Amino acid sequence: MSIEDFVSQPNRDHCTVLHPRCHGNTTWFHLTNSGIPKCLNRMLNSMVRHPHPTYAKMPLEEKELWFRHFAQEFTWEPHLTARVRTAFDAKAGSHYTKQMHEWKEKWLHNEVPKPFLGNPELWAGFGAYWSRDETKADSTIHSTNRNSERKGKGKATHNLGAMSKATRQLQLFHELGHQPSALHLLKDAHTNKHTKEIQDVVAREICKAVDLQAEAFLQSQPLVDGTPACTEVPVEVINNFVLQATPQSRGRIFGLPEEFRSSASSRYSVDEDLRAELAQKTTEMEEMRTQIHTLQENNRDMETRMATRVQEEVQAQIQSQMAAYFAQMSQSQPPPAP
Repeated sequence: MSIEDFVSQPNRDHCTVLHPRCHGNTTWFHLTNSGIPKCLNRMLNSMVRHPHPTYAKMPLEEKELWFRHFAQEFTWEPHLTARVRTAFDAKAGSHYTKQMHEWKEKWLHNEVPKPFLGNPELWAGFGAYWSRDETKADSTIHSTNRNSERKGKGKATHNLGAMSKATRQLQLFHELGHQPSALHLLKDAHTNKHTKEIQDVVAREICKAVDLQAEAFLQSQPLVDGTPACTEVPVEVINNFVLQATPQSRGRIFGLPEEFRSSASSRYSVDEDLRAELAQKTTEMEEMRTQIHTLQENNRDMETRMATRVQEEVQAQIQSQMAAYFAQMSQSQPPPAP
């Protein structure tokens, strides 16, 4: 059975519903309270069978098994399967790497995590991988990158703790009643609650540059009867300024959630899932039109048959009455005289 058919099965009301737009009671991979991290933790503690260094090195059949297990707890519209699979692989990959780091720390302290207490061979396999010279060299490079001072600007800091940027964005949406701008998100995530100052140097530089651009934008607007035609910078323009001023690395934009990782544009494009939903609704409407046309044809055929049948019954009744009348007339007439 395909995944599309599986998620279309009945009696899946217990499953958490996924949708990239997070409407209603749905959730998505970038939200902290989605339940997905806990699901991945359970899978990491029970479904690792071989000492793969990364999730990407895992064979396709094992990845498929993980995804099918995931589909037992989460569900989605069938047309979203490809998008869910892509997001799942990305989330599982980052989670696997994070778990590998935690397991390695225990290995360095001669500790054995609970999932490996009954499988010493698997634990030994991971230990052999971490003992390799090339693994140690890669680890040193990654550690240096994580602790990078960003060309003298210090380590990256924010005040969100374990909360994801997307979750904070959703909270701000409910607080404000509308989507916060990228600048609002940056300031909210990096402003110290006590000093009211932006501590992260990169974030402070970005916010200052965008504030200056926003001021210049307002000053450049024409006057109407001596009054500025525009007194507030549109959110799309602010977002464009932020995207232009923010450093990007491997498709990631500093300080912003996933939905801002597209190209800098003053207009929001229609989401893939929205186009897919539109295509699905169009198909459903075409099917409904076909069904209605078929029903109309059937009704016309039935009406024709009923009209023909009624006509035949009326004609038969008339003929029967006429035959009875003539029979009665012939009986009532006296016989001819001899």
